[in-house]
Amino acid sequence: MKNIILIKILKESLEKKNQKRIKEILKTTHIVDIAKILNQMDKDERISLYKIMNGEELAELLPEISTDLQEEVITNTNNNKIKIMLEEMSNDDIVDIFGELSEEEVKNLMSLLDEDEREEVLKLQNYEKDTAGGLMTTNYFSVITGTKIKDVITKLRNNVNEKETVYYVYVLGEKGKKILGIVSLRELIIKNPNIEINHVMKTNIISVRASEDQEAVAKVFSKYDLLAIPVIDEQSYLLGIITVDDVLDVIQEEATEDIYRMAGLTEEDMDEDGSVFTSVRIRLPWLMVSLVGELFSANIMQSFSGVLEKLVSLAFFVPLIMAMGGNSGSQSSAVMVRKIALDEIGDNKIKKTMRKEMFAGILLGLISGMIVAFIVYGWHRDKVLAPIIGIALFLAIAFAATFGTIIPLVFHKLKIDPAVASGPFITTLNDVGGLLIYFGLATVMLGIVG
Repeated sequence: MKNIILIKILKESLEKKNQKRIKEILKTTHIVDIAKILNQMDKDERISLYKIMNGEELAELLPEISTDLQEEVITNTNNNKIKIMLEEMSNDDIVDIFGELSEEEVKNLMSLLDEDEREEVLKLQNYEKDTAGGLMTTNYFSVITGTKIKDVITKLRNNVNEKETVYYVYVLGEKGKKILGIVSLRELIIKNPNIEINHVMKTNIISVRASEDQEAVAKVFSKYDLLAIPVIDEQSYLLGIITVDDVLDVIQEEATEDIYRMAGLTEEDMDEDGSVFTSVRIRLPWLMVSLVGELFSANIMQSFSGVLEKLVSLAFFVPLIMAMGGNSGSQSSAVMVRKIALDEIGDNKIKKTMRKEMFAGILLGLISGMIVAFIVYGWHRDKVLAPIIGIALFLAIAFAATFGTIIPLVFHKLKIDPAVASGPFITTLNDVGGLLIYFGLATVMLGIVG
């Protein structure tokens, strides 16, 4: 509701060219809310707003908007303002934006950077996007070992505006390369200003290598509750730092990726500008897995046609058996995939989780089987059909829970992303297994009765 009112006021102010009112709105509104509002404005309105915003405001805005809007800002902003904007931006954000632009656009923007900044950006461009090196910024605050705390504080006051975020002070060796320790701002403030910083620094440094995958970096942040982490090379030379705000984006990105993969999709499927043929190419293999599996299911039903002729009512409950088994398998699989994603797969933990999920499957199957058996008997008054449905449902749910627990682990051991195991593969396997259990049991029980 707040944003709706804000959009209306902003549009009216733009129409009346009331720059004073617009600047007031920009000053009192969070930049993330401004970014959302842009999507509900037409192009001319957005361009008018860009022209009113100063370089510092555009620097905050650019990382929060889509690639298309980033390009729109750059195209419709003069070089003087762009230069200020780039000076205010963190170099890791600059690299991310450059990665989405054409070579010609990057070349033009590079020319607006000062020499030192240009070198830093070029260094960061050498790292893969999804690695620690691709996430890090070189805008960190460091001092040489032996520096007195009062001198560190003075230096900090004079340089803090040039750094992206100052959570920690990094203490380097005399050559200014190797990281020796870390001091939090709290420690810096409460300690005697006349002592050297190496007397208060922590030397048990939690760090990551530049080549580390971003998902592993996020796990380190979560495990140690860090606000920032140093990125080092093989010689323990400090290359940069990763801040917690960048890791939050990674966590969201990785969670989204896992959700897509659980459905046999990728993030490309959600890209509005992505090709239809690309989406088809990505989804088709998993649909083929489902197709083959369901054809096999149909073949199973055909093989048991004699049983169906003997007791037609069995056909009514096929969807029930398949759906309940599929849901149970998906639930167990989701638990295991999450455990693997959180790296909670030590021998004791895995055995405990497997026992828990399998027992839960048995208990859920037992309860569901008993309930459905009573319902079926009350409905059909058939002393043979009711126990067949009840026992089959119990076995199908227990089977699905067991395989839903085991298969993600198998995928993980084979170095295949276990998230894919929770999609069409698990569903198809449970359908086939459920039908075999159902009709196999029906054949045996009808044979006994017959």
